[in-house]
Amino acid sequence: MSAGVDEIDELLGAELVGAGVDAIIIETQTSLDELGLAIAAAKAAGASCIIGSLAYDLSADGSFFATAMGVTPEKAAAFLEKSGAHIAALNCGTGMDMAGAARVAGIYRQYCKLPVMVQPNAGRPVLENGRAVYKQSPADMGGGVAEVLAAGARIVGSCCGSTPEHTRAIRRAVAAFNQKS
Repeated sequence: MSAGVDEIDELLGAELVGAGVDAIIIETQTSLDELGLAIAAAKAAGASCIIGSLAYDLSADGSFFATAMGVTPEKAAAFLEKSGAHIAALNCGTGMDMAGAARVAGIYRQYCKLPVMVQPNAGRPVLENGRAVYKQSPADMGGGVAEVLAAGARIVGSCCGSTPEHTRAIRRAVAAFNQKS
């Protein structure tokens, strides 16, 4: 990224903060350098809530998550807290479904005290006619919500492949979880 904090501030935050947004989300990040610049710009713009969200891929052997730039959730969580983000988040990535989100949320909770937000994909994409298609049903996606909440996530959404029906299923699952708690 070649732009400085001042240039990013103009593009990112000043207009939004001036318009009264509740939060600025910096999402699908893979590099701590770029994430840090964006957090600094949001702070300079006076954002009252900054959400830093990284995109993780599951390793080939299924044993760990890391961004395309090699950032682990452990390192990201500590960085987000130290950099002044208000919420540690994740979204997107290969293998980033509700089960993967639960794993990363648990790691975030171990390495920082920030509230955790998850926005996983609607399952793993498959290529059909040259385009990525997400086939996880809303019911299946909603079925993983209790696990992410139990792992420490406090904000749950969805990312690639999700529809309004996925969001409704997540909302129903959150309500059911809260009734049991």
